[in-house]
Amino acid sequence: MSIVFNKMAKKNPVSKEVKFYPTAKLVGRKTEADLVERLTRNTTLNKGEARMVLDELRQAVLDFLMDSYSVEFSDWASFRPTITAEGADTKQACNANLVKKVMCRVSVDAEFTAALQKATFVEAGTLHTTDPK
Repeated sequence: MSIVFNKMAKKNPVSKEVKFYPTAKLVGRKTEADLVERLTRNTTLNKGEARMVLDELRQAVLDFLMDSYSVEFSDWASFRPTITAEGADTKQACNANLVKKVMCRVSVDAEFTAALQKATFVEAGTLHTTDPK
């Protein structure tokens, strides 16, 4: 397993100097079905049970967020609700009608980030893709 990268030219807006930087390139997308398959590989769960676990996990996280809780997975990630709203001129005029959008912020924990630092890299032009399933 390796992270694939492209070489991207970027110009410094001040000095106008151009340098090349490695940038991550996605090779595809994994779906819920892929997660189900992966979960069944090393557990006693069958596909239906794994799908049910993912469905219930999604709903539980959504329910907790909608009750104004953050959700933390130890040594992995945390989820928290955020809102985008219009401002009001006074504290009395500030109310829920000013909320325009509710979003979810996902932050990965330091241990998860540290694990990613162990990645190896391969240049996109030299890649022969194989699906690790």
